[in-house]
Amino acid sequence: MSNPSQIQVIYIGTYCGERSKGIYVSEIDMLTGELTPPKLAAETRNPTFLATDSKCSFLYAANEIENYGGKKDSGSVSAFP
Repeated sequence: MSNPSQIQVIYIGTYCGERSKGIYVSEIDMLTGELTPPKLAAETRNPTFLATDSKCSFLYAANEIENYGGKKDSGSVSAFP
């Protein structure tokens, strides 16, 4: 069994399509490199860049979208607690 401090949570941003719905979460064992299967953490369109705040209270995603608020070639930022 792994020591909990060896386990890190990782978030995966995706371009959305038939098989992808947004941000996925997995755990990685830093000693073995074993990665758990990704699970959907949040549905959002094309979250390509992800970051957390300094306290890891929020996950931010830069959403690459073609049209936001009626403006062409724009994007958005999403925040998840």
